[in-house]
Amino acid sequence: MDIASVFEILSQGKIISSNSKKYSEYTRHLMDDEIFDEFYEAASTLGYILHGEGGYFYLSKKGQMNKEEIESYITKHKDAILAISILRQLRPQLDRGSYIVYTDLIHEYKMQEKEDSSIANRLNMLVSGKGNVDLKSAFDALFDRLRKFDLIERVGDHDQDKYKVLDAIDYYVKMIELSEPNKGKS
Repeated sequence: MDIASVFEILSQGKIISSNSKKYSEYTRHLMDDEIFDEFYEAASTLGYILHGEGGYFYLSKKGQMNKEEIESYITKHKDAILAISILRQLRPQLDRGSYIVYTDLIHEYKMQEKEDSSIANRLNMLVSGKGNVDLKSAFDALFDRLRKFDLIERVGDHDQDKYKVLDAIDYYVKMIELSEPNKGKS
């Protein structure tokens, strides 16, 4: 494991969670203060800032993003934000390190769908353009997005139903909270 390998992953816009089995070697490497500082300096010379906070690591561009970069960023991450907003509505207490079970989440959705159609609308946004989509396909899309952005990880190879919520979810939760209107303020 070297800095180049870590940079290759992070430069793709990925967020590496310290509680991820998939990236455990990378996080052990980044948690070493000397290596982190060396990587920080190397990334800095390339115009990036290495962030390591809350159990996750990512790169950001130095300086302000221009309009095209902002639009590209939003387009790239909108599905992750949408998926997390659905999870937060179904499971408000969901936190990194907790577990979600596919079938349980569908059950919770069914219990809430009659009271709140916004969840169904957001699920449909994840599978837009695919015509009439059944509930299983919508939840498959939800879990696919969460896995794609390394926000959840299957607990075991034999358990296809249970997932661990990874530390990187906090990155997106912070963004969602920043975009939510302040409740209770006049």
